[in-house]
Amino acid sequence: MMSEFLHRQISILRKAIEDYRAGLLHLNALIKRVEEISDAIGIQEWKDALFPIVLEMEQVNAANLNTNTNLSDANKKIISKALQDIEALVGKSIRP
Repeated sequence: MMSEFLHRQISILRKAIEDYRAGLLHLNALIKRVEEISDAIGIQEWKDALFPIVLEMEQVNAANLNTNTNLSDANKKIISKALQDIEALVGKSIRP
């Protein structure tokens, strides 16, 4: 059974993804929030699974910040896939 704390953290993570998709949260803020939630959860397996996803998002974010432009279609696809991967990880984490 999922603890109340883990449930709250996952809810915050889902809300951050929802806000990003709605254009209410910038990519940089989303990445920070994902990292903060990962640290708060403190489960090493979670961190290990999340690390490559966040790293890919950070690479896109860094390139975007350097050019100070909107995300290209290719980078939007990378971020979209990363968010799907995070959601899949969340799905695995909340199974009984």
